[in-house]
Amino acid sequence: GLIEKLKVIAQALGGVLGATRPVTDMGLLPRHAQIGQTGQVVSPTLYLGFGVSGAAPHTIGIQGSKVIVAVNKDPEAPIFKLANYGIVGDAKEIIDLLVDRLRDRTGGGEKDV
Repeated sequence: GLIEKLKVIAQALGGVLGATRPVTDMGLLPRHAQIGQTGQVVSPTLYLGFGVSGAAPHTIGIQGSKVIVAVNKDPEAPIFKLANYGIVGDAKEIIDLLVDRLRDRTGGGEKDV
């Protein structure tokens, strides 16, 4: 599923998986993974936000990031104002492409994550 693919990306890049409040509210990730006003404040070298709108309660938690890359299908999403790099596109499609590229770079593994 999608969460497993995101875990592959995080692991391949030496990072950890974080989430917005709606993701933790849905039970897709545990509450301790939540980033933002009601969660953790993070300062990674690289923050990848897939489908993150850029609501203030979340962005409060990522402002210390050195580089922010945002992927959102809405070109007007507020996250793009904060991002160093932005990709306007479907987050699920970009995640699939990134997983494939990372597998190519790291020497393979299963195609179906």
